[in-house]
Amino acid sequence: MGSILVAAVLTTACGGASDPGAPTVAASDATDSPFVLTDQTNELYEGFIDCDPLPDGVDEAPPAEMVLPDGMVITDLTEVGPLISATGFVDATPIDLRDAFVERDDVEVVHLEDEGFEAEILIDGGSTRTYIKASIRCRTGSVVQVLLGPDDEAQALPVPGQAAGGTTPQPPTD
Repeated sequence: MGSILVAAVLTTACGGASDPGAPTVAASDATDSPFVLTDQTNELYEGFIDCDPLPDGVDEAPPAEMVLPDGMVITDLTEVGPLISATGFVDATPIDLRDAFVERDDVEVVHLEDEGFEAEILIDGGSTRTYIKASIRCRTGSVVQVLLGPDDEAQALPVPGQAAGGTTPQPPTD
């Protein structure tokens, strides 16, 4: 099942427009992340193609308990066994998303992992868990896969960094 979901994410195209003069958001030193944005990393992102306009989203609304990145356009919403899957795009890099979720007061991030061009986040919602995977697709945009599952089916969700050792999220310091 995981291979099918990953394949669905990787076959989807990214969108989003960016302001090339806008400042780049740096990742916080407060996390234990092995990846911190530097000028060299910013140059690596510059090697990606420009983003196309965001695609149209689906007419269906996701469940209220599904935690989504701000601005995510959902292009596919389906049930996969006990899970609900949302695939789409966001005009942000994986590192931007990681930092945004760590800073949010309304969610509890229980695991995260980032590798610069990909970030995975697991959020505890009380009776549910939400898994988010963002992969860079164009200079300032990411394709995003979100899985929502009931807490009693948590084993059906991937765990960020399970193989490589994820980090405990720490809020960024200013």
